[in-house]
Amino acid sequence: MLRRFRGGRVSGELIIRKGASHGEEDLGLYRRYENWIRNQLSDVDSIFGALGSFYALRRELAVPIPPDQLLDDMYLPLAAFFRGHRLIVEPRALAFDYPTSRGTEFARKARTLAGNYQILRSYPALLGPANRMWFHFASYKLGRLMLPWVLVVLFASSCFLPAPWRWFLLGGQAIFYGLAAVDPLLPARFPLKRLSSLARTFCVVDVGGGVGAVGILRSSAKLVEGIEGGSSSLLMEQMATQISRQPSRAQFLADVGAESA
Repeated sequence: MLRRFRGGRVSGELIIRKGASHGEEDLGLYRRYENWIRNQLSDVDSIFGALGSFYALRRELAVPIPPDQLLDDMYLPLAAFFRGHRLIVEPRALAFDYPTSRGTEFARKARTLAGNYQILRSYPALLGPANRMWFHFASYKLGRLMLPWVLVVLFASSCFLPAPWRWFLLGGQAIFYGLAAVDPLLPARFPLKRLSSLARTFCVVDVGGGVGAVGILRSSAKLVEGIEGGSSSLLMEQMATQISRQPSRAQFLADVGAESA
């Protein structure tokens, strides 16, 4: 990582291990897609945020972090970005983690997308010509922020289309959301489980983003911090179950070594 430190900021790459359930596998696939996007942005110029658990920043580029800032791993790198520096990914600097449950991912997504709204407030230049990667930011970050509301508008506008287009679009959406709704009831080996699990994972991530937006608009980070801090007993149960399933540190290191070989 330090060999590529001349740009001022270098981020590692997070590798998610294979999940034990369909939901964990879907979230692992989502994270791998995220890694692919980050690598492409790094090749073009810069990524917009570092891997929070594993990145390096030159001391002279560090700035004070607001006390209510949710995403310090975006706030700090962007301060250097607007001073002309790049943030690149070092693909050989790897961090390994286990896949999370959908409940944990819901809380993470609520926090990160709420944090993205904060970032826009802290760095309004992201939306203007001072952002040399404006198109990439708009299509990647802004597109993700708008996705929950685009889906709501899509459903509402479908109701006003003339037949048969109205029934075609509403029927397709009903099938998709219906698959997500029945997924918890389907056994693991059911033929449609793979599709229903993907639909449910998409909905969980998308609704998490909508909750994050509501939280940041209502009272800055308070609602989102409450979600992630475990105000929901169900979420706490899910997280406790997830932690209890993790192997020992020695087993984890052995697994990582086997996968890296």
